[in-house]
Amino acid sequence: MKRILLSCVFVLCAILSWGQSVVVMGKAVTMSNNFSHAKTMLINDGLSVDKTSKLNSANCVVFTNSGKYQDNILIVRLYKAAKSQKVEKIEFIFSPNGKFYRTLGTDLRKYGYVYEGSAEPDYRELHSCDNLGCGLNINEKGWMEATFLRYDN
Repeated sequence: MKRILLSCVFVLCAILSWGQSVVVMGKAVTMSNNFSHAKTMLINDGLSVDKTSKLNSANCVVFTNSGKYQDNILIVRLYKAAKSQKVEKIEFIFSPNGKFYRTLGTDLRKYGYVYEGSAEPDYRELHSCDNLGCGLNINEKGWMEATFLRYDN
C-alpha cells in the first residue's frame, strides 16, 4: 500500500512540475540573443508555432503550448530586431490563475532578477538581471504579459 501511495505522489509531483517556467525560457532566449536559435529552443521546450496567428511575419513568430485547460495556455511572441538576427524581445502571455503565474515571482528571484519598480507607461513592474530585463503587465483580458529583453541590443 505504501508503494502505491508513494508512486501516486511521485506521478503527481512529476505532472505538476512538467514544463518550463517563463522565466527560464525568457532568460535563455534573451541571453542567446539569436533569433533562429531562440525559435529552436522554444520548439525544444514543447511549444509549437501558431500558424493561425496574424502576427507571424519575418520579424515575429507566435508560439503556443498544448495547454488543455484555459488557465495553463501559454502564448509566446518572439520578435526579431530590425535588420539583424538578434532577438528584440520575447513576450509570454498567460492566465493569472495558471501554473505559469504561480511560479513567476519565485522564479524571477531564483534566477537573479531584482525588482526595479514601475516603468510606466511600458510596464507595471520592471525586474532586471545584469543587462536583461523583465517587464510585467496585465492585458485587456486580465492575462499576465511578461516581456523579456536585453538592454544592450
